[in-house]
Amino acid sequence: MFKRASLGYEEAGVRYPELKGNYGIPKGVFLSRYWSYTGIAGMYFPFTAEANINTNLPLFMLPSVTAHEMAHQRGFAREDEANYIAYLTGRLHPDPDFQYSGVMLALRYTMSTLRKVREELYMEVLSEYGEGILRDFLAWQDYKEKYEGLINDLTSDINDLYLKANNQEEGIESYGRMVALLLADYRAANEAGAR
Repeated sequence: MFKRASLGYEEAGVRYPELKGNYGIPKGVFLSRYWSYTGIAGMYFPFTAEANINTNLPLFMLPSVTAHEMAHQRGFAREDEANYIAYLTGRLHPDPDFQYSGVMLALRYTMSTLRKVREELYMEVLSEYGEGILRDFLAWQDYKEKYEGLINDLTSDINDLYLKANNQEEGIESYGRMVALLLADYRAANEAGAR
């Protein structure tokens, strides 16, 4: 999967040249199971320019987490932008596992946002999901619950402070701001189609 991850970036680079380039193959973290207790899915190390991935995640999330960290390799520091780029490169990737993972990443954040503003509509949309999507969302929920705890809370607080110190005022909430980018993309596509 790590060796194929750049294919989505190659496709996206045709439209968006800033996404082109070879930045090294992402790497799985050896102690990923223990890393799960921190709540960290992936991390970009700027000193080595490496994208490091927690391979203990539910399998359907691995491609989008990998693509997210690869966005950081390309200089996109903001979490919302890295999430959007993970979705975009997943959507453009030739392989279905990356396409699915990118869509599931977008779905996770859009559904979370929808639940906050219109619970009844969230439930209505959720009832339309197929068995496989529901199974994967439950796997994600089970994973998160399994590794909840003090270490996860502490790491979350540190990440929140780190992001705020680096001009991402919303801290860890900035990951979910990808929904605004998805909406902008949707509106642009509709306007282009109307012309």
